[in-house]
Amino acid sequence: MYRTISLSHFLSPAHFPSTPLTTHPLLCSGEISAPSHTTSALSALPPPATFAKMPIDVATSVFNSCLSQSLNSLCPLVSKPARLSLPSPWLTDSLRSSRTMLQAAERKWRKSRSPDDLASYHTLLAAFIAATTSAKTSFFQSKIDACVSNPCKLFSTFSSLSAGDFLTHFEGKVAVIWNSFTHPVIPHIPHTEPIATLSSFKILEDSDVLQLVTRHRATTCPLDPIHSAVLQSISAELLPYLSSIINTSLICDHVPAAFKTARVTPLLKKPSLDPSDVRNYRPVSLLPFLSKTIECAVLNQLSVFLHQNNLLDPHQSGFRTGHSTEIALLAMTEALATARASSLSSVLILLYLSAAFDTVNHKLLISTLAEMAISGTALSWFVSYLTDPTKSPGRVPSLLPVPCLQESRRDLYWVLCCSLCILSHLVQ
Repeated sequence: MYRTISLSHFLSPAHFPSTPLTTHPLLCSGEISAPSHTTSALSALPPPATFAKMPIDVATSVFNSCLSQSLNSLCPLVSKPARLSLPSPWLTDSLRSSRTMLQAAERKWRKSRSPDDLASYHTLLAAFIAATTSAKTSFFQSKIDACVSNPCKLFSTFSSLSAGDFLTHFEGKVAVIWNSFTHPVIPHIPHTEPIATLSSFKILEDSDVLQLVTRHRATTCPLDPIHSAVLQSISAELLPYLSSIINTSLICDHVPAAFKTARVTPLLKKPSLDPSDVRNYRPVSLLPFLSKTIECAVLNQLSVFLHQNNLLDPHQSGFRTGHSTEIALLAMTEALATARASSLSSVLILLYLSAAFDTVNHKLLISTLAEMAISGTALSWFVSYLTDPTKSPGRVPSLLPVPCLQESRRDLYWVLCCSLCILSHLVQ
C-alpha cells in the first residue's frame, strides 16, 4: 500500500518553496466549546437516515469534510510563514535545559517588563549563544577530523538529504529483503478437532461504538478533520454517524480509502546518530483516529475468536492481554534453569526481523487466516484493508501542505499481531 510521507523538517529551504503553514488559533487556546462544535457539525452533516444510505467511501468523505468545514467556520485558518526545523545533533541535554530556562526568562520579561528581568534574560541569552556556538564548533570539527582522509565522505557528510534519498533508501531496503526470500509455500495447517468459523463480524451497538471512541487514546493525525480529543467530546451527539461508518465497514467487508492512508515521517533513530546518513532514519506512520478505532473493533473480535479456539501459540507474549516481555524472560529463565538442573544442554536462537512490517507477505497472511477458519465477509474485510485501490505515485497536495512522496508501508498493528499468532504454524 502507498503511504504519504512528509519530509519538510529534514530538507533545506532549497529543496522546496516556502509554503505557508495554516493553524487554528482558537482551537489551540481552547476558546471553542464542545456545544459549539456539536451544533456546527450537526448543521453541516446530512440527516442520519440519508447518511446511512450512502456508500461507505462517500459517507466517510462527507463525514470528514463536514467536520473540517465546521471547524473552519468556528475558527478560520490563519496562514503563517513556514519555518523549517532542521536537525540539531549538537544539542545536548545541558543545552536543552539552558534553552528552556532562556525561554522562561523571556516570557517572564515580556510579562513584567522589568529591567532586572531583561538583564537576566540578556545574561542567559549570551551564555546560551556562546555554549551553542562552542557545541557546533566541536561537532563539525569532529566530523571534519573523521573524514579528512576521505574527500568523498567529507562532501557527503555536509550535503543535505533530499526526498529522493529517503524514497530510494526505504524502497531499496524492502526490495533487498524481498529479493532474498524464496517463493513462499502456503502451508496447510492440520486441525486435530473441528473449530468454529469466523465468517462475519458482529455489528456493534451504539454503546460499544461510544466506548471504543471515548476510551481510545486521543492521538491526532494531521489527516484527521478535527482533533481527536474534540471528536471524543462530541462523539455522543455524532454517534449515529460513527456507528454507521464502523458497522457499514464491518458488514460490507470494505475499508474506506481514507482510512488506508497514513502520514509517514522519517525520524532519526537516536539523537547521537549522523543526521546526514539516510540509514539512520526510520519511517513512522500516523493513522487517522477513526481508522485505528475500526482496527480496534476488528482486533477485539479476532482476538476473542483466536483465544476461544486455542489458535494462539501458548508461548506467545507479544500483543496479548496479560502477557509482557517480563513473562517471556521469566519463562525463558525458568526453562534454562530447569534444563541445567537436569544436566541438559540449551541452545538459544534469537531472530531479528529487519523492516518486519514492510515484508509481511499479505497473500500468505490471508491464506493462513483462511486455513484458520476465517472466511466470508470477515476474510474479505482483511483483503480490503490490505488492498490499496489508489497506487498513483507522486505528490498529494490535497493531503499535505508541503511536498511529499509516496512510500509503500504495511505497518498495521493487527497485521503483526496476526503474523505472530500464526508464526508457530508457519515454521512447522
